[in-house]
Amino acid sequence: MRSVLYTYALDAEGQRRSIREQESPRPFSCGDCGNEMIARRGRVRRWHYAHKAYVECVPKPDPDNALHNYAQDIIVEGFNDKLRNCEPYYVVYGCTGHHDYSFDLDVPLGESARCKNTFRENIALSGADIYREMSVIPNTRSDIVIELPGQKPFIIEVVNTHDLEDDTRRRYDESGCRVVVRKVTWENLDELTGECRADDTVNVAGWKCDDCKEVARARSRQESEEREREKRRVKSLERRKKVVDAALAKMVRRRSPKPKFRPWYEVHKTNWNLVAAPIKMFPRVQRVVFANAIILTELGFEQHNRSKPHLFRYRIRDEPRIFIYADLGGSDVVKIYEDSSVMLYAPDLDDEELNQYAVSAFGRRLEESGVSVRVGFESSVVFGSRNVDPTRHVNSRMLNAMVSCEPVR
Repeated sequence: MRSVLYTYALDAEGQRRSIREQESPRPFSCGDCGNEMIARRGRVRRWHYAHKAYVECVPKPDPDNALHNYAQDIIVEGFNDKLRNCEPYYVVYGCTGHHDYSFDLDVPLGESARCKNTFRENIALSGADIYREMSVIPNTRSDIVIELPGQKPFIIEVVNTHDLEDDTRRRYDESGCRVVVRKVTWENLDELTGECRADDTVNVAGWKCDDCKEVARARSRQESEEREREKRRVKSLERRKKVVDAALAKMVRRRSPKPKFRPWYEVHKTNWNLVAAPIKMFPRVQRVVFANAIILTELGFEQHNRSKPHLFRYRIRDEPRIFIYADLGGSDVVKIYEDSSVMLYAPDLDDEELNQYAVSAFGRRLEESGVSVRVGFESSVVFGSRNVDPTRHVNSRMLNAMVSCEPVR
């Protein structure tokens, strides 16, 4: 940690002296601890006062320490000097905008993106007076008070160890007086002779430069366009949900005289006429799988194709074609798991919210009809754990015939 470079100290007469003043009565002393200081005016480091070796400076814990008092003196002296010479004493405000950030709405606006442009206001007006440690607001003692002709008092608060307290800020806010807060260090003390840069303000309208105003307008347009796009998306989503609801309304359970699906087998071959042996599953699993398949066909589902006989689809819309799929198997090699629940998914829906809505709506409809539904491949919808026995929802003679792979008479 680097040592503090003190730019001011007290001379032998107790007067504040800048390190740039060559002729000053010695010895010098610290305004905080009172210990002796040495004026260092070398060629390498910036000129400064330093404590003698092995002397530790313990600044006052209260705000009225040397740095705070020096800052007040410099502001008052600098203001009066400018006023006598009819020169401006500026209060410098920073732009409140952000103009070096991307237009990505997801990127937060941090301090690093704050605009560096500034605006200056001259407060050294004719007829103005400046006071130190003055109370113009009840229960509040202000560091610097500037009385401007025809205006409320202009207040400058100097802070270095303590920020502006909440109660003080509230009283300033209620008073309507403009307040500028300046954070001072030993390094920026000399700046106060000609201007006071505002680190914080109360009752001061935020100022934006032309660049930031243009960026703010562009950002406002972008946000407006984003809101319009979201409105269109929601409106489109509602229309597409109605299409799903209409498809559900057409789904009517129809009892078929015979199953309208091809039972699938253990061997996966292109020519299904050569397949003779049925798939080897536990009777209960086979019974549940085939019962689910029968119910799906009765509800209007169709088998996808010969290469994926375990996959069923329901047409939600003709143009463009939109399907929801019910998978009774688990892979392209027609592997049947012991967990014989149906897996739903809707790959043709390009909206995740619509995907979830369709899977959820169809899942509830299938469960009401006796099909046990798990979860969609492309959806996080999870259905209840109530037991559904699809074998109770189909014709027992038809089901037994399917399980035994015997023709239905």
